[in-house]
Amino acid sequence: MNTNFKNIIKMKNLLSNLFSGLLGIFSSIKPDPSQEINHNLEYVLVGESLIPKLDGNQLVYWQKALFKVGVSAEFKRYSSEKNKKATPETLLACYEIRSVGRYGKNLKSLPGTWSQKCVTQHQLIKFCKQSQNLLATAYDASTIFLCKLDETKPINETRPYDNLMVARVYFHGFGFHLVYSPLHFGGCISNDYFYRIVMPKI
Repeated sequence: MNTNFKNIIKMKNLLSNLFSGLLGIFSSIKPDPSQEINHNLEYVLVGESLIPKLDGNQLVYWQKALFKVGVSAEFKRYSSEKNKKATPETLLACYEIRSVGRYGKNLKSLPGTWSQKCVTQHQLIKFCKQSQNLLATAYDASTIFLCKLDETKPINETRPYDNLMVARVYFHGFGFHLVYSPLHFGGCISNDYFYRIVMPKI
């Protein structure tokens, strides 16, 4: 192989790596939700569930008996003392989102601030145990909960993704499957079945 050809290959690889790096940088940038344009959100109240006072000691990754199908490995890092938080009696509402559109915009358009929309992991677990009838059951449909990444830190209302994650619960009849997702504003809901969200009643 001559020297010129080697140099061409080397330059090609260098440019490819540089381009991939730039793509990685841009794909990691999350738009500021405060700049999102409001749209007409369509949603219906499916039902409500009164969650009793909880000590906060139950965390998702430890609940293998409840989530028989599985729990995302990502939850392991959030199963620590920093995510234990006691909560008073709380009325949780389950809404079905009927709008096909941007995922983050739909969540942002629901009533309340981001801080008012989140639940603790213990409340999520309790809801799944006592209100199974309110969970989405259609194929590929999920019920989502917004949980803090770190309960000891506040939520920045203009950058909620810094301390909020999405817990997706799939109910397959024979058991629950729980998947971690980052809170993002770029994805679109385009499947045939609309998702549900459980949050404190505002």
